[in-house]
Amino acid sequence: MKLNLSIQSYDVKNLEAIRQSVAFERDSCRRLEQSAEIIRSNIAGFEREFSSVNMDRAKEIVDKYIRVLSDAQAEIAELLGSADEFMAKLRHVWRKW
Repeated sequence: MKLNLSIQSYDVKNLEAIRQSVAFERDSCRRLEQSAEIIRSNIAGFEREFSSVNMDRAKEIVDKYIRVLSDAQAEIAELLGSADEFMAKLRHVWRKW
């Protein structure tokens, strides 16, 4: 492995800041998904009282929104895992260097 000699220690700090930003976005996705679950629950409550095409459409949209957020969380988790692994390897190289 050929290490780029221009890498500086602050680059690891920048990577950590990026990782923290991604983790914040993951948490935001979780909060949005929880909100969507509440909306879905409210729609289910209203459906007991009356049913309409608009209610069915709203339910479909919320379900799609929840799926998209769930997929995004999975991708973010994978990204964070890769970033953690990369940063661990980078720190190891720095210690050896």
